[in-house]
Amino acid sequence: MNDKLIIIKISIGMQPLLILTVYYIKTNSRRIFMRRCYRLMILISMLLFLLSSSLAEAKNGGDGVVTPQSFNYLSKAQSLMFVNTNNTISVKGETGAYTDVEKIAVTVYLEKYNGTGWIVVKRWDNCNYYDSDVICTGTSGTLSSGTYRVRSYHRIDNNGTIETTNSYTHQQTI
Repeated sequence: MNDKLIIIKISIGMQPLLILTVYYIKTNSRRIFMRRCYRLMILISMLLFLLSSSLAEAKNGGDGVVTPQSFNYLSKAQSLMFVNTNNTISVKGETGAYTDVEKIAVTVYLEKYNGTGWIVVKRWDNCNYYDSDVICTGTSGTLSSGTYRVRSYHRIDNNGTIETTNSYTHQQTI
């Protein structure tokens, strides 16, 4: 039998995103084969385009890292949170740019959930500033029990363009 099974697997890292199975029956005509291959390549290209567009629009999965959308300057927007044994929380926010920019900033907020929404418990502003990167770290005082998260507000100003975004950590209960 001259049948062929073609399996196409598209993945990012170790995570499979799309598995496409094509069962192709060999024909006598090369033209039909090429036409089918061409259609298959267009279909895969369209699927990849749609998939990459939706991934680029993904803001933040709660892992503390923002996937930059179509930013010209913003290359990194990250929030980190560490719960210490003495009921304090250490925080870090980082904003990065692809190149040196006129102004780069990060403001880090420690927020507590009050049952209906998030309220700011403490705030930290620019701490260590570089031309294309700013990192802000801090540690809270002793906190009461509750559910906390860190939100960082990232901003870059360059050549009249302003780019902003927020990044969040997963919430943690202490």
